[in-house]
Amino acid sequence: MIRKRYPATLDSLPPRTKHARQARKFLPAVGLALVLAAIFGFSAHHLYLVVPGVLSPAPAGLHHRVGSREQSDLPLQFAVWWEEVRRLVKAGEPPWISDRIGGGVPLFANGQTGLPWPLQLPVWLWGPEVGTSVMAVLKVLAAFFGMWVWLSRLGCGPPARWFGALSFSLSLNFFSWLPVPLTWVVAATPWAFWLLARTLRGQGKAGAALAVLLGTLLGWSTHPETAAFLALALALAGFVLSWGRFRRLRRLLPPLAIAGLIGLGFGLPVILTVLDSAKFHAVLSPAEGLSWHDKLRLASLLWVPFRLGHPADWNFAFPFPHAPVALACGSVAWLLLLAGETRTRHRRWVLALASVAVFAVGLFFELPGFREVGRALPVLRHMTWPRVAFLLPFCLIAMAALRFPKRPIPTRRLTLAWLVVQGVVLVLTLASIPGTGPRVWPTVAVPTLAAGLLALRRGVLLPLLAALEAGFWSFSVLPVSRLAPENPVASLLARWVQPGERVLAVGHVVPANLLARMGFSDLRSHDPVRPRSLAALHAALGARGEDLPGPITTPWAGLAGAWGVRWLLSGPEGLASPWDQGWEEVDRNEHLRLYRNRRFLPVLRLATRALPLPGEASQGQWEGLDFAHTAVVSPPPVLSGEGELEIVEKRPWRVRVQVQASGPVLAVFHAPRAPGWQAYLDGHPVPLVTANLGAMGVVVPQGTHEVMWRYGPPGLGVGLALGFLGFAAAGVYALRGRRHAVC
Repeated sequence: MIRKRYPATLDSLPPRTKHARQARKFLPAVGLALVLAAIFGFSAHHLYLVVPGVLSPAPAGLHHRVGSREQSDLPLQFAVWWEEVRRLVKAGEPPWISDRIGGGVPLFANGQTGLPWPLQLPVWLWGPEVGTSVMAVLKVLAAFFGMWVWLSRLGCGPPARWFGALSFSLSLNFFSWLPVPLTWVVAATPWAFWLLARTLRGQGKAGAALAVLLGTLLGWSTHPETAAFLALALALAGFVLSWGRFRRLRRLLPPLAIAGLIGLGFGLPVILTVLDSAKFHAVLSPAEGLSWHDKLRLASLLWVPFRLGHPADWNFAFPFPHAPVALACGSVAWLLLLAGETRTRHRRWVLALASVAVFAVGLFFELPGFREVGRALPVLRHMTWPRVAFLLPFCLIAMAALRFPKRPIPTRRLTLAWLVVQGVVLVLTLASIPGTGPRVWPTVAVPTLAAGLLALRRGVLLPLLAALEAGFWSFSVLPVSRLAPENPVASLLARWVQPGERVLAVGHVVPANLLARMGFSDLRSHDPVRPRSLAALHAALGARGEDLPGPITTPWAGLAGAWGVRWLLSGPEGLASPWDQGWEEVDRNEHLRLYRNRRFLPVLRLATRALPLPGEASQGQWEGLDFAHTAVVSPPPVLSGEGELEIVEKRPWRVRVQVQASGPVLAVFHAPRAPGWQAYLDGHPVPLVTANLGAMGVVVPQGTHEVMWRYGPPGLGVGLALGFLGFAAAGVYALRGRRHAVC
C-alpha cells in the first residue's frame, strides 16, 4: 500500500526547524538592512541634508547631494541638540539646557530631543550623522517586521504579509520623515496595532506591553505630538472593534489609562515647557485657509504623489513643505481595495481602519465638523494637525492587505476596479504641473500591470510590484549628503570670537542653530519649543514667526549688546542704516562681513535703575537706553543703590554671583526665562523679575548677598514618580492578566 505524504506544517515541526524556516522568510529584509547600513551608516554618505540658501560649502560641514531639500529639521534642530547633549555629558554637565542656543534653551524638556529614548543610542555613540543613518535602518526594519507580525496575527497569507510589510516600510510618508525622530512613532504603529489585537483577545501581558509602548512614545520625547495621534487612533480602532462587546472594551481601557499615566509622568517636563513655548500659541495647518479646490488637489496626491511638484526640484505648488502631504499608498493598494474581498473575520478590522482613516482625513483637511470639534478641545487645538497624515497610508495599506485575494477575482469586478484606478491615475498624471513628467510617468502603468498579474493568477508578484512603485517614490525624497570641507564661516569667527561670546547673523547668511554646531554661542534658536520670552526678543530683532523664527532683520546694537551679543555676521552687502549704528566692521571675505558691537555688555550685571516699557523695542525706541545700568521691567521695582557683582560659578544650568550693594539693586542674568528656572537669594527661593524682554532679574537688598539661578527640567521629580508608578501598574496588570477565550 502506498502512503500519501502530506507536507509538514510549522506546528508539526521540531522547534529548531520551525524557527529556522520562519527566520528564512525574513532574510531579504535583513539583507536590505545590511546594504543600507553599509551604504549610509558607515561611510561618508549620510541620510542627512543641508539647508538651502546658505553658503557653499554648506554650514555644519555637510554638502547636499540628492533627495529632498525642504526637510530641514535635521541639520537645523536635531543634530544641533544631539551634539549639545554629547558635549555637555562629556564635560560632566547634565544635559538639561544648552547655553549655546538662544542664550539658553531646554534640551531634556524639549519634546523632540529624544534624550531618554533607548533606540537613540546610535546618536550618542557615533554622533548625529552616522547615528541618524543607523537609526533609519532600524526604523525601516521595525516598520517591516511590525506590519508582518500584525498581519500574521490577523491570519493573512504570505503574499498579503509581504505586500503590507514592504508597502508600509517603503511608504512615501515614512521615507519623507525618515531621518527625524517622529518616524519612531510611525515605525511603532503596526506593533501597537498588533498589541491592540492581542489585548482585545484577553492577553494581559499584551495589554501591559501596549501600555508601556504607547506610554514611552508619549513620554520619552521621541515625538509626543505624533504619539498622541497614534493613541487617539488606537482608542478609536479599539472602540470600533469592541462595539457591542463590553468585555473587549473593558480589556482596552486599563492599558490606555496606564499608557496615559506613563506618558503624563515622563512627559511632564515637556508638557510644562511646551505650555510656555511659542509653538503652543501658534496654529499650523496646511489646510487652514485653503479652498475646496486646493484641498482636492492635495487629496489627489494619494494617487499621484508628485503631480504638484517634487521637493528635490523646488517646484511644489503649495507654500508649505512637501513632507506633511506625502500621502500616497500606491496604485496596487488602491486596486486591492476596490477589487479585493474582505473575509468575515476581517470585517471589523477593515471598519476600524476605515474609521481611523476618516479621522485622519478629517483632521488633515480640516473638514467641517472635525475643524470645529478639534479647535474646541483644549489640547488638540494646539497640535500640528498635519502630523496625523502618517495614519492615512498606514490604514489604506493595511486594509488593502486584509483584502488581498486568496482566490481568483471575478473578471467583471477586476475590470471595473482596473478602469477606475487606471483612469484616475492617468487623468491626474496628464493634469500634472509642467516639469513633473520624469517623476510621475514611470509609475503610470502600475495599475495595469497589477490588474494583469491578478488576471493571470500571479498575485504572489504583487508585493514586488508594490515595493518597486513605493521605492521609486520614496528613495527620490530620501536626503543623502556627504561630508564637506571646512566652512569659511567657522574659520572667520575662530580668528575673533572667544569661547562663550555670543554671536548673531543677519538674514540667511547662516541659519539659526548652525553657529552653535560650529562651537559658537548663537542668540538665535531654530526651535518650535523656544520660550515665549526668547520669541519676544527674536521678534524685537526682526525675526518674524511664532512656531519657527525667521531671519534677523533689525539687529539693534543696543538691545543685542544688552543680551551679551558681541559679534554680528552679515552678507557681503553689509548692514543698512539705521541698523549699522553701534556695529564696527573688523573683518570680511568674499562671502561675509564680521562686525563688533561697541555696545556689548556682560550677560550678568547689576541694574541700578528700572524703567517701564519705553516703547516698541522692534522700532528702535530702546536704543537710547543705558543698558549698563538700566533694566526695562514692567512694573519696575524700586531701586536706589549701587553695587558690584562677582561671578562665583557659571555653568549652563547653574549660575552663582556675589553682590555687594549700598541699597536695593537688580541682578540680571540674560538667559531666556522659561519653566524650570528658579532664583535663590542666600539659599532661599525668591521670585524672578522679567527684565529686558525675557531676562531673569532678582531684587537684591542692601548688603552682601549670594544670588543663584538654577535650572532643572520642570516637574521632573513628580513626573518620574508618576512614570514609574505607571510602569508598576503595567507590571501588575501583566501579572494579573490572563488569557480569555476568543470572543
